Amino acid sequence: MKLSQIILEDWKPDSYVSNGKTTESKIAGKSDNLEDFLKHLGRLPTTIESIKVPVNTRTSKTSKDYKVIKPTPGFIGDIQELIVDLTKQHEEKGEKVISYELESYSGQFTKDETQDAFYIQLRTKQSDDFGKAMSRGDYGSLD
Repeated sequence: MKLSQIILEDWKPDSYVSNGKTTESKIAGKSDNLEDFLKHLGRLPTTIESIKVPVNTRTSKTSKDYKVIKPTPGFIGDIQELIVDLTKQHEEKGEKVISYELESYSGQFTKDETQDAFYIQLRTKQSDDFGKAMSRGDYGSLD
């Protein structure tokens, strides 16, 4: 068992395979556990470009439904507060967050992902169902 799995049992780093070699992200990944997600956020490097964080529980979001946070003193605490508040908003609506995800805009990891821009997603059963319905075209054509 890896040390990161011992410390953050429910943290699953993103990985990709290139030329038969698997690479794991040191930053991007997900957890189904709020506590482990918050702990991981607490370890973010201050060199990242920014993190885009949702500020409400709307399923279909626009740019107004996010806050872009750049590294400044106390930015990690600000992000953690937003995530805790958002989790409470979901709970008040009767929705359980099934996954907390921290993803990189660069997709596959850059040589120095500590300088990438990231975004956070909170997934619920309702948001997953909405995504499936959109994919099926239940709400009309996306064109």
